[in-house]
Amino acid sequence: MPEHVHLLTDEPAKDTLAIFLQIFKLTSRELKPSGEKQLWQRRYYDFNVHSEEKRMEKIRYIHRNPVLADW
Repeated sequence: MPEHVHLLTDEPAKDTLAIFLQIFKLTSRELKPSGEKQLWQRRYYDFNVHSEEKRMEKIRYIHRNPVLADW
């Protein structure tokens, strides 16, 4: 799906998730089509996963999301 990505990650051992995402966004500037003002939204939406059951639910959602979007 070209308009968004899903990322499931642990909290980084060093710094914060916000710092990680800032670096990730900065290093992906090469992907931005010419003429576009920005590639990424300014805000990301997070969800804390507190159980193995919820983690598996999120993994399944991420894997199935592109398939479901075509329906």
